[in-house]
Amino acid sequence: GDVFLAEDGRLTFRGEAASAPFAYMGVHICRPDYVADGPEGAFSLSPFWRRSAAEGRLYGCVLDGDWMHVGDPQARDAAEGKLA
Repeated sequence: GDVFLAEDGRLTFRGEAASAPFAYMGVHICRPDYVADGPEGAFSLSPFWRRSAAEGRLYGCVLDGDWMHVGDPQARDAAEGKLA
């Protein structure tokens, strides 16, 4: 995993720890101005998350259900097959 989750929902990155119990699984909710200073085109959100975590402003929650990777057409098709 990549992050630790505090009781109040705040996330901290694992830093020097060998592992952490939680990982990001694909849902990010923010205002558009959160990434306004990002580069043109596609870019990683990781620097924004790390800055927010350092400021105590990154939150998460635990999903106690099933999840599926749908980041490419093949994975999407496989997920649709499981849901059919």
